[in-house]
Amino acid sequence: MEKEKKETVEKETTKKEKTKKGIKTTNFQVTLIVILLICCAGFGGWILGASKVNFMYREAIDKNDTNANTTKKSDKTNNNTSNDTTVKNQDTSDEIKALDLTKSLNTTNTEYSDAKELVNGNEMLGLSVKANGSNTKLSINWSEFGRYSTASSWPDTTEEYAITNLSENVKEGYVGGLGHDSVGTTLFYLMNDGTVEYTKVFTKKFDSNGALYFNINYIYEKDAYGRSTGEHFESQGKIDGVNNIVKLYSANASTGTSGFATVIAATKDGSFYDLANIIE
Repeated sequence: MEKEKKETVEKETTKKEKTKKGIKTTNFQVTLIVILLICCAGFGGWILGASKVNFMYREAIDKNDTNANTTKKSDKTNNNTSNDTTVKNQDTSDEIKALDLTKSLNTTNTEYSDAKELVNGNEMLGLSVKANGSNTKLSINWSEFGRYSTASSWPDTTEEYAITNLSENVKEGYVGGLGHDSVGTTLFYLMNDGTVEYTKVFTKKFDSNGALYFNINYIYEKDAYGRSTGEHFESQGKIDGVNNIVKLYSANASTGTSGFATVIAATKDGSFYDLANIIE
């Protein structure tokens, strides 16, 4: 009886120990599973977080790239627009319009026709201006020039004479006619600043009887004894009120009752000054 009781107690003890062990095992397994779940959840969260961060990082990079490309395109467009505008402005500012014979700046009731552009260094009556800054000269072909004089003979030579008293460097030089005959022949100097200076080739003189005649407008050079040592010509100054000139033309002018030859000085917009009405 005692043996059976002892075996029963041993069985119960063994059963309890197994139960405890089972509980411990189960608790351990549950704990392990919980730990694994927590680790998995944490790892998954880390992966998700990393993916989200990576996505946000890539999104930021893509956005920056897009903004950068947009900025570059915008800058390029702005640069192109700016360049186009600059070119257009340059083209506009540098544009020289055709001469408009209805746009005189200093005359009224005068009609102009047969305008011909004067060419730098053009020859007229055997005269031509050799423009060279402050070292500008007048070339005279005496045999040709003599045909328009009453003198019996002229030397068959070409000579150059200095032109002094210029206020600016000469850009281009011309010979033009003013009035009705050769005594109106005038030298014109287009200056670097867009103004025009002039020299009349002939000067009015009167003899002892009061008769009018014309001499070549020399400035005579003399030595200490008053003897002539040479000649040159002088600019008679800027033509008053004439500015921003780009070209000179010879033209015919008519007031309805009379006509005359003139030289007109054109500006960029095609308007012009009639120089014969300014020069006395």
